[in-house]
Amino acid sequence: PTVVVDFEQDNPDFEAAISHFKPDVVIYSAVPPTNSDADIHKKVNVEGVIQTLSLLQQYSPGALFIYVSTNAVFDGIQGNYLETDHPTPENRHDSYRDYAMTKFAGEQATLQRWKNSLVARVSVVDGYRADGTLSLRLGDLISRLQAGEKIPRYVDRLITPTVVDTIVSTIFEMIQPDFTHRGILHVAGDAYVSDFDYTQHLCRFLGLDETLVEMQYLDVSPLHEPASNATLNTSFSRRLFTTPFLTLDEQFKRLFPKQD
Repeated sequence: PTVVVDFEQDNPDFEAAISHFKPDVVIYSAVPPTNSDADIHKKVNVEGVIQTLSLLQQYSPGALFIYVSTNAVFDGIQGNYLETDHPTPENRHDSYRDYAMTKFAGEQATLQRWKNSLVARVSVVDGYRADGTLSLRLGDLISRLQAGEKIPRYVDRLITPTVVDTIVSTIFEMIQPDFTHRGILHVAGDAYVSDFDYTQHLCRFLGLDETLVEMQYLDVSPLHEPASNATLNTSFSRRLFTTPFLTLDEQFKRLFPKQD
């Protein structure tokens, strides 16, 4: 069963569901709405975690708790981040700061309060939603390119794009009884690429006009733009999973098989 929780108000149905089903596994993948303020980020990314763990302690103390986090917890200065690297979201001064700060606080709440837990950091996830449509970010990008719109993309910001299938498949592995690792894992695609190169590659794969993709550079000041390199190193995680961590070509072939 799936329970949708509104953490802005008390939700007796949520407690009733936890107390009734006594889940063996809880996957916490809640995301605040776009343009949320700091209070909403805190409610969803931190207080919701604490609320859920409190109920699990009461009704299902042996449950596995998986907190889906993000590469945004890193400040983006170093890049190629390992699970053992310490996040410094307080160094971010861009539009992701509140999100990053609270996601890191959610990680800490998870690891400090729940021994039987995993933190799965993901990065730039796209793919198909439950209703069969493309994720808004990727679907909107393709629609704009198909309409002949020029798209500015950063040549000096590196990302680790990930197809959602990889996230789902690794989580299925995490919940198996023989998967004994606990702690932080990085789950992302097997490619470091700039925003510009990613979008050009997408155009070439779909037969769209790649000259529509225009070079753009990050502002010298980090006050308005995301950090330049928050890529994740997945070498440790790849040794634990049978799920393949896909290259960019493999991701596009998975997303658009008719183009292959």
